[in-house]
Amino acid sequence: MTDHHPEQPGNEPNDRPQYGIRLTPEQQAEHQARLEEARRARETQQGQQGQSPYGQPPQGQPQPGQQPYGHPSQGAQQPFGPIEKPQTIDRSYWLIIAAGVAFLITELISLLSPNLGLTPEMMDAYREQMDAAGVSGVDLESMLPAVRVVSVVFTAILAGLYWLIATGIRRGSNLARIFGTILAVLSLLAAFGPGFVYVALGVAGLVFAYLKPSSEYLRAKAWEKAMRR
Repeated sequence: MTDHHPEQPGNEPNDRPQYGIRLTPEQQAEHQARLEEARRARETQQGQQGQSPYGQPPQGQPQPGQQPYGHPSQGAQQPFGPIEKPQTIDRSYWLIIAAGVAFLITELISLLSPNLGLTPEMMDAYREQMDAAGVSGVDLESMLPAVRVVSVVFTAILAGLYWLIATGIRRGSNLARIFGTILAVLSLLAAFGPGFVYVALGVAGLVFAYLKPSSEYLRAKAWEKAMRR
């Protein structure tokens, strides 16, 4: 019986044994070489199609069912890094603090002056108003010390409110910005007198708090707080 070569010309070699056929060592070596060459050709073809050998996707590409890098899957909690505070927030903070200091100084100068800074004409107008209201026989000068103490305490509380609003905005509280806006609107009544300085400083501080970098900072802080609950 004549030995047949296991591979015919034009046929792709395969790694299945040819039962019933005995190969010489030279033929076995040639057969293994053809198998290796065919395997390399398959790997090259798969690589050109965007796949790595053995059916695995190329390195650096997402696995099936995975999200691409930088796009976490829904429901996955990502750790928060430090949120950078913009310069507009710092400027808002210092302007509101300056407004509070200016308010305190302006009001204390008025409250610690004789007769609380009231002119004789203003004192006479108050007496007439008290008489018209049916409150007569009251010594207005004797009431001034008590009024001064109450006014100083109230002024200190309002100055502290400036500090609370400024600190709240610096920490990313949108509620503090809202209260600051209300306080700025109410303080406009004093803008046409000695209070013009602190009113202008407070309004400028709120303007910086509403600029785009500040709003994005407050939004990021609110989102961070909500995710940590």
